[in-house]
Amino acid sequence: MEESFVLGVSTCIFPGESISVQDYALLERFGVLSVEIGYGHTGAALSQPSIREELVALCQDSRPSVFSVHAPYKPDRDLSALDQDRRTAAVNHAKAALELARRLGARLVVIHCSNAVAAATRADHHAQARQSLADLVPIARELNLRLAVELMTPGWLPAGVDEAFEIVDGLDATVVGFCLDTNHANLTGDLSETVHALGSRLWDVHLSDNNGLREKHWMPFQGVIDWKAFMVALGKAGYAGPLHYELDPQPAGVERGLYEIAETFERLMALSRTGANGT
Repeated sequence: MEESFVLGVSTCIFPGESISVQDYALLERFGVLSVEIGYGHTGAALSQPSIREELVALCQDSRPSVFSVHAPYKPDRDLSALDQDRRTAAVNHAKAALELARRLGARLVVIHCSNAVAAATRADHHAQARQSLADLVPIARELNLRLAVELMTPGWLPAGVDEAFEIVDGLDATVVGFCLDTNHANLTGDLSETVHALGSRLWDVHLSDNNGLREKHWMPFQGVIDWKAFMVALGKAGYAGPLHYELDPQPAGVERGLYEIAETFERLMALSRTGANGT
């Protein structure tokens, strides 16, 4: 079971809009095998050509490889926007993120379907988000990319498994799947049950912890998530993708943060082994 999990990191641990060669080199040094280009760095690359070309050059010449790209979603990139012009602009921006992902050699793009939505207009936002995903599917297929819809906190779309499947209903299941963010999904239901429900359409995992009340992006084992149950559920589900640590920039610096990431990853692997052995 241990070999089925890959240590991954989102570049959100790097502060600022660009990533240095020296920082990126630390990833391989600490055993990171998979990278997700985080929201902040994707947004900067899409808005500033010089940063974009630096990022492309860095990822082409360095290891580890880029597995996924997190498409920007705020403040004006809401795929569920009720105004059609705003929704169209958000879709076009997401298309640019897909093209960036292709240039970076990524396999999938993580999608936020909305920003925070009001309860009174949730159904309308849901319909708009579905249309936006439908608009993106042929582009993703053409670029040989997959779209991973991220499960969100209660005020966003989609929140929970039922809403997640509703929002992708009827879309090509070979192109559209899910990203399970433990920090989000821990606020909407049981994580192990969520893993089981997503099944083979679980394509990416974001790891972080919280207090069970609010989104926090803490290091695993700093909050209330039952990590043993979660790791056992991933193993039983046959998940073989990366586990991307999606954390706030580390106050003690990137190197110390990566040390703690590697340490907690070993703890997670130990939990998965003991769970598989029934102990």
